[in-house]
Amino acid sequence: EHLEGWLVCPIKVPTGQSVGLNCRNIEDRKYSRYRSELFPWAPTLAGIDDVLAKASSGGSVWLVEGIYDMLPLRWSIPEGDAVASTLTARLSGEQAEWLARFCKKRVYVVYDMDSTGKKAAGFAVRALQKLGVNAIRWDFIGGKDPGEVWDKGGVTAVRRQFSSH
Repeated sequence: EHLEGWLVCPIKVPTGQSVGLNCRNIEDRKYSRYRSELFPWAPTLAGIDDVLAKASSGGSVWLVEGIYDMLPLRWSIPEGDAVASTLTARLSGEQAEWLARFCKKRVYVVYDMDSTGKKAAGFAVRALQKLGVNAIRWDFIGGKDPGEVWDKGGVTAVRRQFSSH
């Protein structure tokens, strides 16, 4: 009953172990996050299982800020690609190094189109490129983030903004 009305997404480390939860209330969109200190050194991403499987098989990775941004992109990215959330508008050094190790094709950074998101996306792209990753920032219109694009136009709008590359 404490989770009723909340979208709950596990936060995992590359070994697949859950180390926390990222929660968002569906009605008022408030966030709540819990992270165990079981593996404080390990990179975490929402969607990390998908990234490991698909990036290792040659797919691209699409990085977003939040879980409400992650879910709509699954409607539009190519089948062999993966989408994951960094959970904030920040790519950590551990996340960047892990992505550099496994992502052999390309990383699209699809952070919010506000000033914070654009700045963080530029930083993420530069950090990944320094590690040899083919990374680009994906700019879009129709909303400040993929979740808002979804809210305004559903699957059609999301596919229009994120399908061609």
